[in-house]
Amino acid sequence: MNSDELKSFLESVRTKPELMEELRSLLATPDAAIRWAASRGFRLTPGDVAELIGCDEELSEDELDKVAGGDSAWPPPP
Repeated sequence: MNSDELKSFLESVRTKPELMEELRSLLATPDAAIRWAASRGFRLTPGDVAELIGCDEELSEDELDKVAGGDSAWPPPP
């Protein structure tokens, strides 16, 4: 699946939280995730599943602090 198709797939799944949860539960078993997506009209590859696993990771507390401005990187040290 090309990146536009993968993006379209994710957009369709994100519209319904229950579908997103189903997908998350299936990502650990790529074949099951591929069959699940096919039943919804999308053709995922094992590479697509690997990419989805990578994009679904949660940020660590340290990463969240930096994003939220909790890192004291400003002003820069003298």
